[in-house]
Amino acid sequence: MHPLVHAWAKDRQNSDQQARSWLNAGGIIALSNLQSSLFQWYFQRMLRPHLHSLLAGDLAGAFSGGPEEMILWILFRCGQILLQILADAELVELLNHVFQEYKADPMIPTPLSKLLPFYRLSANHCLNTGRYEEASGLLERIVKIGNTMLPPGHPDRLSSQHDLARAYRRVKRLEEAYELEREVAETMEGTLGPNDPSTLMSETELALILGDRGDYEEAEKVCRRILAVSRRAFGVRHPNTLTTMAALASMLLSQKKLEEAEELNEKILEMRKMLLGAKHPDTLASMANLALTFEHQGRKTEAVELMMECTQLQELVLGAEHPDTLASSANLQSLFNTKAERPRLSSI
Repeated sequence: MHPLVHAWAKDRQNSDQQARSWLNAGGIIALSNLQSSLFQWYFQRMLRPHLHSLLAGDLAGAFSGGPEEMILWILFRCGQILLQILADAELVELLNHVFQEYKADPMIPTPLSKLLPFYRLSANHCLNTGRYEEASGLLERIVKIGNTMLPPGHPDRLSSQHDLARAYRRVKRLEEAYELEREVAETMEGTLGPNDPSTLMSETELALILGDRGDYEEAEKVCRRILAVSRRAFGVRHPNTLTTMAALASMLLSQKKLEEAEELNEKILEMRKMLLGAKHPDTLASMANLALTFEHQGRKTEAVELMMECTQLQELVLGAEHPDTLASSANLQSLFNTKAERPRLSSI
């Protein structure tokens, strides 16, 4: 629906009608995010103008328009969509509204269980934007609260612990990351089953930690086992399958198994371009990995061209100071230093 139509309809409703309409629209949007599918990311992006209309204006008034639990659930689901489609400004605004409503500090989680999901959204936003130390500190507080309020197998408790392990890996606290993620994977396998997507993602994170510790052979074995299960259960184009494929390609590259690494990275890049678009951060990560593979194969010209494109897009999408952008820029500089003549960067 066109934004002007949204505004026209809203102006012709009294306050009670607006409150009921907000609840109805919010419920529909929230429920639309419950199912995960191949085209979920495209669908979520189509929801963006409707989210903008729903969240525009005074959100404080929404809390007086219906049951508190329902309002928070709608806002949390909206926040999940905003996180997944990388709508950073809108997500920060939503989180600020919620924290202000409850007079809560955005960086110091309160024992209020109803606010913990919003703190987790905030922490994941920090992870997405490369603020890993900030994410680690916030997640440590969230996990501490969750461990006192939730039973060991509770999904929210496990998800927070998994996120903390991811943050630890990013800041090179690898032993802590490994021990925490191993505990999460074992608990998920016992409660959710070995083939559950969450279990497989936890095990993939374990493989990445092993790789960061230098245990490439063991990490490769873990990735191959997970990939076989994920392909059978979800298909080769499922986001979880692609994540595991990317982890496997990284382990192969670290062991100089270049032909298989190239084949995997090319497949991943092609599928992520098709499913997520050329500028999605996951697509750009695949582009950087393929460029590194070219470099190891001695294909310097192709590596430079692809890494230049990747770096320019990462600066545009993620910003010049994001860790992924900085890593690609460093790799590009390293490639330049091996060539007699520096290629000319083109503007986007």
